[in-house]
Amino acid sequence: KHGRVVGKDNTVSFRSMRLQIPADRYRCHYVKASVRVHRYPDGGMALFYGPRLLASYDSTGKLKESQATAGLQRRAG
Repeated sequence: KHGRVVGKDNTVSFRSMRLQIPADRYRCHYVKASVRVHRYPDGGMALFYGPRLLASYDSTGKLKESQATAGLQRRAG
């Protein structure tokens, strides 16, 4: 678990990667929010804001596909 603060571009820096936080129905953005990056044994990562999972990433920092579209669908609905 690694604490980070979200940048002005709604991303988090972690091990030379920029993790983009997708849109969700709870907040327009997470700029300046404190979040946690969890790193898993398979190299995957997840971003948490408190107990809420914001996004999951593969070992290269690419947003997992189900996460990339889910946030936008929730906002529209």
